[in-house]
Amino acid sequence: MPAVEVLQLQSPTSLRLPAIEALLTRAFASSSLVPDWDDEVRQSLEHCMSIDFMYIWIALADGEPRGVLVLALPEGKLYWRPQVYLVYNAGPKAVVKALAAAGMDFLRQKGYNSYWGLNGLTDNDAAYARMFSCGGVAKRVGSVMEFTFDG
Repeated sequence: MPAVEVLQLQSPTSLRLPAIEALLTRAFASSSLVPDWDDEVRQSLEHCMSIDFMYIWIALADGEPRGVLVLALPEGKLYWRPQVYLVYNAGPKAVVKALAAAGMDFLRQKGYNSYWGLNGLTDNDAAYARMFSCGGVAKRVGSVMEFTFDG
């Protein structure tokens, strides 16, 4: 079993490190609910980190970056649940388990015991819930619909 280490990124400038940026490029490309990684997305995420709105963890498997967790805390009563903005695993299952444990520990310390996860990976919510069952007990509370229009 590979050794897995999870690091919380403390500085927004860490997003510019080549290994981190390469991981984030792959991670953002993996989901249909987030934009592709580019300079504008990186700058936006740097800003969100600087105002303590978004938090990022990187998982290393045998010393190589293999997973990422991007978590947003509520800004107020309008957004009343923390949200897992993105989770990505390009390594063994131990990577996503370690990321989930780090995220849940962080949320507990902030006084939360639940979060929202948006399924941007599959059309099957049950499969999505099984994939991330290490992140807690999943309960469907709605769905995301995208509407397009001319204009």
